[in-house]
Amino acid sequence: MRIIRLADIPAVVRIRRRDEVTVVVPTHTSRNDILAAAGLVLSRQEFAELEAAMADRRPVGAADVPRHPPQP
Repeated sequence: MRIIRLADIPAVVRIRRRDEVTVVVPTHTSRNDILAAAGLVLSRQEFAELEAAMADRRPVGAADVPRHPPQP
């Protein structure tokens, strides 16, 4: 799962493409609020992965998002 933080998005968004899930979360929102919103749109497995990633990894910033994602 890819996790992307964007400042201009007011909600948690789940994007599924083939075998990949991308979760977009707001930049200026607390971890608890992100997880509360994510619980509405993610499967249990996806939620657990997001929760673990948010606890274990450095925050993902907007700078980590490629401007033009590579096309298959």
